[in-house]
Amino acid sequence: MTEAETAFFSGKPEAFSIYSRLVSRLRTIEPELLISVRKTQISFFSRYMFACVSFLRVRRGVKDFLTLTVGLPYKSGSPRIDQAVEVRPGRWTHHIMLTSAAELDDEIFALLAEAADFSSVK
Repeated sequence: MTEAETAFFSGKPEAFSIYSRLVSRLRTIEPELLISVRKTQISFFSRYMFACVSFLRVRRGVKDFLTLTVGLPYKSGSPRIDQAVEVRPGRWTHHIMLTSAAELDDEIFALLAEAADFSSVK
């Protein structure tokens, strides 16, 4: 974990726990994973960006969370998606608010793998 990644989560230990588990498993899915830390989000790239995490609030009433955003070629019907937006034809951005590392299950990582594959065919 870089200093920039750690600093991004200053004062947010639960979100950092979610992020740590996410990145650990993402590295097994995407061995060439590149991470870019910015002021408002941390982006994940293989060749192109396929996902990011932020503190974007897309659902009310949640105190401690981390929002995972993935890009897919279709609108997912998963009930775990808090918001989906078609940013341009055939490109959907999906936001998922995670409140604990336990929510990082096979469904989430399948979406991430699909997003990584989708980003590679630009």
